[in-house]
Amino acid sequence: MKVFIEWALYSGVVLSWAVNIFFLARFAREWYLAEPEPRRAWLALALVCVPAFVLTLFVVPRGGYDNNHDFMSLGTRFFGLNPGQVLEFKEAAPLFTDWVSDIVSGYSLNAILWKNRLLFAGSAFLFFAGLRRLGIGIAVAAASAAFLFLNFLSVINASTFCTTASNLFIWFVSLAALFDVYGRAHIDSGRLLWIFSSMTLVVNARYEFLPVNLLIFAALMAYKLKTRAKDLLNLRSLGLAVLFAALLVAWGSHNALAPRGADPFAQGPVVLTNPFYHLWSHNFAVIAGALPKIAMDIADSRYMVDSAVSLKAVLFISFCFILMSLGVLGGALADKNRRIRNIWFFSVLCVWSGFFSFIYLPMDWYPLQFMRHHLYFLVPFAYLLALALDGARELLRGAPCRVKAVLLFTGVALLAAYAAVNAAAALRLNGQLRTNDIELAFLAGSRKDWPENCRVYHPHDQEHRTGLLKKYFPFVTPFAQEEAPCLLRYVSAPPQIFYDVANPLAAPAAPKGAPWRTLSFKHAFYTNNFNNGPRRERVVPVPVTIGFFKMSVLELAGLDSGYTGKAGGNFDLRAGTALIEQAAVPGGKPAAAPAPIYDAGRDAGKDIAAAVALAAASHKRVMVFVGGYWCVWSVELEKFCAATPEIMEFRDKNYVSVKVFHSPSRSAPPGPLAGYPKIAGYPHIYVLDSGGKMLCSQDTAQLEGADGYSRDKFMAFLRQWAPPAAGR
Repeated sequence: MKVFIEWALYSGVVLSWAVNIFFLARFAREWYLAEPEPRRAWLALALVCVPAFVLTLFVVPRGGYDNNHDFMSLGTRFFGLNPGQVLEFKEAAPLFTDWVSDIVSGYSLNAILWKNRLLFAGSAFLFFAGLRRLGIGIAVAAASAAFLFLNFLSVINASTFCTTASNLFIWFVSLAALFDVYGRAHIDSGRLLWIFSSMTLVVNARYEFLPVNLLIFAALMAYKLKTRAKDLLNLRSLGLAVLFAALLVAWGSHNALAPRGADPFAQGPVVLTNPFYHLWSHNFAVIAGALPKIAMDIADSRYMVDSAVSLKAVLFISFCFILMSLGVLGGALADKNRRIRNIWFFSVLCVWSGFFSFIYLPMDWYPLQFMRHHLYFLVPFAYLLALALDGARELLRGAPCRVKAVLLFTGVALLAAYAAVNAAAALRLNGQLRTNDIELAFLAGSRKDWPENCRVYHPHDQEHRTGLLKKYFPFVTPFAQEEAPCLLRYVSAPPQIFYDVANPLAAPAAPKGAPWRTLSFKHAFYTNNFNNGPRRERVVPVPVTIGFFKMSVLELAGLDSGYTGKAGGNFDLRAGTALIEQAAVPGGKPAAAPAPIYDAGRDAGKDIAAAVALAAASHKRVMVFVGGYWCVWSVELEKFCAATPEIMEFRDKNYVSVKVFHSPSRSAPPGPLAGYPKIAGYPHIYVLDSGGKMLCSQDTAQLEGADGYSRDKFMAFLRQWAPPAAGR
């Protein structure tokens, strides 16, 4: 049943993309044909898009996320035989745009950057065209688009490998569908299909956008019901609404869309400072020359509020909001025909900005960590500006030509100055890079210059690097029975930087093999998002070397895929064939080895089945570890086992171990574990007999002592569930 639901949801996303591509093409064509001044409109749009696009070429590329979601998203294939893996990722719909980029470019990482820049240009068009469908003038629509898309946040978010550009594009497609219906006399079922399918993509991209779209949709339907009730209250339209509601319920239950992370109810009055945090300290103050401030105290997870800056922000933003309000209200009074539209839109935008103030809390632990949230927060204010400028234009309709000319010249000068200071801010932030940003740029450059007939090997899914390498590089795996003239091992940053922040970092060992391409730099910041416990950060810069190192086929054949945890991202190349021996079954045919690491790209069901087969052949039991390297206690458990030889020896002698990755973005366990006892926390251990029967469900918190995991408790647990021949 679960597989059926996953395929249904996945198919819904694919079909929604097909519907939206069709209607988006129609929308662009119809807008161009209906635009009374097409040349002037295209010129105004070009004056916004061209400078913004050119500026993105001078901004350094970034990962764009606060942790390893950039590697996770880049390493996930949208089209495959496992829809559950795609749906594991919170932002599934944007992965379609990566697939298009991959197909067109032949799997180029640099093409992802170009695709995202083009999507920002597409978003600017949709924003502009949507305002025109609302009856906003060309000059006002262009000025509002410049306010949003020439902002430095748009420029730096456009130059990322992450899904922000796709999210914004999907959102503006959905808003364009709503505004298109507003501008039509009749509402056919096709337009409703476009609205519902676009909102399906929204909920599969950034589901916090959905309440905004539903609010606009409800207000729009309330308005249209007065004039076109027969277009809405018919069997076809109601059927589409029921189907969309069913999809929302199915998606919500599958992904458990409960609020996670910071709890806005627990923050108290600090929620009132959020607009000033987003619009001032991480936007207008940066434009004025300041650097983005860290909003959280890393040591004790408290908000750091600068009262002086907050006072300036209150005065500045309050002044801007008053001006916008006066413009909106003035326009409503000047044009009675637009009064209802202005009041309706202004009310929606106020609720919209208030909702975003409530959910987008100050959570950044380093500058630009949540730069995508700051950009999303700016969107309703861009619409507010459009409404205010349109109202001011209506008020000045009867003004003398000289006054209009002066105001127009002033407006153009202000926009030029706005573009200049934002360009300076974007370029000034080029030095604010984290380890993932540097590593992704390094990988993109390496892929572009990749040697012909060369294969890459990465022995450990260290923070989702392996998934990306398998997707964008010619990848080779152990036991592949293939020869390659060139084999390169990829060495990434040591995981101790990201997780073991309390202990001193050992000096990294020199990577084995001659380097093909390497990069050395100092790790600046990374930031972990742990579900349990504080977020911790290694704030002292640490020297890091990443790169590709040559290896021989003999080294690959003798590789022990087990993670040894050595510093520097290195792993042992042993002469023995422990894993090959473990994977052997009677008859001499090799069996698929179960996962020795937490790997989001593995099929958990197949790994457990392989472990059961190996256990039956070797008269052992199966120990299933459920967790991930995002979980500090999963890492601590691996370190504990590696540092306790008697536990490792007894475990490997009596159990076949398999690791099943669980995503922190989902509350439900992976599909193959759906029938297992409920998990209270991670890591969790299941013990199966050699036939696959459940014997024990162990909460690892019960195996802890005063200073981490207890040797005595863990050994007692292993002895209790070992095969009878092991002796207890």
